[in-house]
Amino acid sequence: MQNWDIEQTREKHHYMDCMFYFPRTDMDEQNYMKVLSDCLNEIAYIDDKKILTRTHEVYYDNQNPRIEITIYPVEYVGIFHNEQALNTFESKCKTCKRYKNNCSILKKSIEGRILDDVTKLNNEYICDKFNPIE
Repeated sequence: MQNWDIEQTREKHHYMDCMFYFPRTDMDEQNYMKVLSDCLNEIAYIDDKKILTRTHEVYYDNQNPRIEITIYPVEYVGIFHNEQALNTFESKCKTCKRYKNNCSILKKSIEGRILDDVTKLNNEYICDKFNPIE
């Protein structure tokens, strides 16, 4: 883990991509994922509830069996596909009366909660409770 800051895993989801190199062909990578995730708790990340495990490849190498792991942040933020979509949504929030009082809709959307108050239309998120500052 080079230049790894475990704190970045506290709030944001991360992918854990794995490549398995098994010593035998009768091994099942699915049997290893939860154990692997639990073992890396507080070593590579704060808590595995924010880790999305993915197996990319399985090989067989009886001379050098191993698991190669790459951990990196996901692109999405909460319900938003990326940081830009969040910024677009939040910039409109800043012109709403609810924003000044720590808007629960914005907060829950960043947490990834699906709300009836937020509608997705043509890849844009719209707050149905928007009340402009006058």
